[in-house]
Amino acid sequence: MGIGAIIPTGRRAGRESGTGASGAIRDVEAGIEFELFSSSFCGACRQTRAVLEQAARRLPGSRISEHDVAFEPERAEGENIVATPTVIVRSPAGAEALRATGVPTIAQVLDAAARAASL
Repeated sequence: MGIGAIIPTGRRAGRESGTGASGAIRDVEAGIEFELFSSSFCGACRQTRAVLEQAARRLPGSRISEHDVAFEPERAEGENIVATPTVIVRSPAGAEALRATGVPTIAQVLDAAARAASL
């Protein structure tokens, strides 16, 4: 499955960050958060969780928080979640760098983490 929609948010700082051929991240600070809005019956949510876990292993100090929309409907509504899975990548300060629905690729998640680090 491909990613449904990628909505970059926030702004880019002057420095460039990104992924190298090895998949390593340059200039990414600890504290990046991968927030996953999921539901228990969602197969794509399991795939998305696996991608986020791969990204978190490459980014020491990053973290994943997962919210089941059935158990946290107020939180989902407050974040304007309309589909699962939805991933929000946040900077260490909590600024939203990316919002995406569907299953992202590891490259998309790492790129979003680099963008989040520059906010």
